[in-house]
Amino acid sequence: MAIRNALVVGASRGLGLGLAAELQRRNCRVIATARDDAGAARLQTLGVTAEYADIVNDTDVLSL
Repeated sequence: MAIRNALVVGASRGLGLGLAAELQRRNCRVIATARDDAGAARLQTLGVTAEYADIVNDTDVLSL
């Protein structure tokens, strides 16, 4: 079965963090966004790829 890719925006806490964890558990390749170092660190402990991005900043969104 092919590996699925998932982009989770706003994944550094709450529902987004839970979704990123569940997708990772289901063997998806997860790229998740955070706005700060603490959020990125939480994501990295899950083993997902953490990217810095604020969805209200066009430059951040385009960099994904």
